[in-house]
Amino acid sequence: MTSLPTKNLTLDPENWEEFRALAHRMLDETIDSVRLLREGPAWEPPPAEIKRKILDEPMPLQGEGDQAAYEQFAREVWPYRNGNLDPRFYGWVQGTGTPLSFMADMLASAMNPHLAGCHQSPVFVEQKVIDWLREAMGFPTGSSGLLLSGATMANLTGLAVARHAQACFDVREEGLQGGHPNLVVYGSTETHMWATKAVEFLGMGRRSFRKIPVNTDFTINLNALREAIRNDREKG
Repeated sequence: MTSLPTKNLTLDPENWEEFRALAHRMLDETIDSVRLLREGPAWEPPPAEIKRKILDEPMPLQGEGDQAAYEQFAREVWPYRNGNLDPRFYGWVQGTGTPLSFMADMLASAMNPHLAGCHQSPVFVEQKVIDWLREAMGFPTGSSGLLLSGATMANLTGLAVARHAQACFDVREEGLQGGHPNLVVYGSTETHMWATKAVEFLGMGRRSFRKIPVNTDFTINLNALREAIRNDREKG
């Protein structure tokens, strides 16, 4: 049996004041860079040596520390972004964002809320913003929604919801594979619910996910897995 470490493990900074100084530096340099955008080119391509240095860097086996990591970012990454922050950027549909937005991202990251329920203010904020959007778009009272990462995920999710709601059969249970041989996914009974959501979303149906029993140590029972695979192959 593995013994627990005697020293409490933490992801807190080893020195809070050094972290505070670095955080202020990161903030100040970011604000200065955004404030001075108009004084430089809208876009600067990364030099070949920078690209090569980044792509050829071996996987580190030891941490280099937050100071060194930030300095590498400031030197090799930040100067060579795609240019959409600049007001003279006219490419594609990417927004520029606002200075307040990256501060809001900082607050959201610091809070790190989990919005799948619980009695907490962030959930109320999401519900209120969705309600405002419902009102602005003229949707019926009681309409619900989700805040997602972008338009693509929002459209995909909306289409999936419509597919489940409007089909004349249970898409979530039966899937969309028709008379073709079914694709099957195997996982233990301890598998997170992402797997069920994934097979639903991909149109395979919950029936395509085989939940295999586990051993006393919660590892998947390989004999049961082999038997399930054998049975499925015999059924085509």
